[in-house]
Amino acid sequence: MERLPDTAQVEAEVTDVVARVNNSLTVTNDKEYLLLGEATKAIRSVRNKIAETFEPVKAAAWKAHKAAVKAMKDQSAPLDEAEQKAADILADYNANAENGAPSVDGISFRSTWSAEVTDFMALVKAVAKGKAHIDMLKPDMTKLNAAARSLKSVMDLPGVEAVEKNGIAIKEAK
Repeated sequence: MERLPDTAQVEAEVTDVVARVNNSLTVTNDKEYLLLGEATKAIRSVRNKIAETFEPVKAAAWKAHKAAVKAMKDQSAPLDEAEQKAADILADYNANAENGAPSVDGISFRSTWSAEVTDFMALVKAVAKGKAHIDMLKPDMTKLNAAARSLKSVMDLPGVEAVEKNGIAIKEAK
């Protein structure tokens, strides 16, 4: 990892320009006005020197960060795919097992519900008849999914179908 550059010169310039400004906080004549104006301009110059000092370090760190994120993503992708395949198989077996699937410590099964708009016009008509709230017309999938999670299979909303997806939840190993 790249080390921070020597900042002694920049730190000295920061201290100097801040002292110049602090010593010129009262302006009663043209000379004091000009001194404060020059000190204020010097702030920009020192800011530029700070940027010149640290931008190469930041750029290198950003490049390293992006490379690390990409490497993590590349390494995790096969695991994500394998985990999803295993989760789908386990959830399907568990859902279809006649006597229930054996218990695996750290894995539990759950059903999640969501809404799927199958006929938007029917949903609009339901809103017009007062069977559904106007907010659902966007359609607001957050609200429709909340209704599906709450009502599950008894959800009776024209133009919307409650869709059940079976999956698993995994706890971290101790």
